[in-house]
Amino acid sequence: MWCYWNYVTERYVGYLARCSKSRKNPYASLARRVREIAQNNVIKMSYRLYDDLDLSDSREEDKSGHYLDHYPQMCVLRPQLHGDMTRAVRKAVENYLLLTFDVDKDQAYLYVSDRGPACALVPPEVSHWGKVSFLDGGDKIRGADLVGYSEKNMTRDASFIKYFHQVDKNARHRRLPVVLERRVAYGQLLRTIEFFADLPPTTNDAGEIIQQPKTLLLAVIRPVKLLAQSKTLGTPYYRDGDVSPIEVIDVDDISCLVSRIPDHQPGPRKWALWERHDAMGVASSEGFD
Repeated sequence: MWCYWNYVTERYVGYLARCSKSRKNPYASLARRVREIAQNNVIKMSYRLYDDLDLSDSREEDKSGHYLDHYPQMCVLRPQLHGDMTRAVRKAVENYLLLTFDVDKDQAYLYVSDRGPACALVPPEVSHWGKVSFLDGGDKIRGADLVGYSEKNMTRDASFIKYFHQVDKNARHRRLPVVLERRVAYGQLLRTIEFFADLPPTTNDAGEIIQQPKTLLLAVIRPVKLLAQSKTLGTPYYRDGDVSPIEVIDVDDISCLVSRIPDHQPGPRKWALWERHDAMGVASSEGFD
């Protein structure tokens, strides 16, 4: 019970601390913020301006959120850019298409030299989104490439996630057939890309369409290499800078946002990845507006 109370209190304190820009007189800033929140709530309830004076995260989702019908549990938020992808990201997208959909390598190949970009499944330019928000009080994840954080301004690094991906169990044995296994992994969300994939239509034996052209929302992730795992708590650790090549997954395969706790032992810095469970994972600042 103490942990639940402590977490909600920590969120409220963090909600206040981010407004304090003065290191010389921090308590004056905190007192002003508490007064402003109280005044806003009084005006909001007295004049029934619940929508106009709503300062919660859901307000941002309602005003600027971009929704897709086949992603009902989440939306993407600004900042947004429209442009091409780096070579590493394009290669990761190619691998994802080959692994997930019924396409051959020629169809998934993104660097078409003689035939031109029209032959590729992915357009030369895509939409890049900076945030992913899980609806109904879920996590809001920030892409590290487009949304920075600053310890000086007391903003949090909300870019590390837990996710699921398909791994070939026989990857080290080229002569064996591909056997995919769904596994848990951790990494840093860099950005989210959106594009219309001209997938070839495919049907099953019953004549039902199981694959057709559609808009994809993919998360670009920098996976971390897990160093060890706590025997008592089961908490995974990784060494700072020890990462794998860029990986691309569907945003539906993102499990949750995770926090990082530094290990202060001598040597290269290590981080523990901590996942919030149950009510702690969906706590929001809605009641603090």
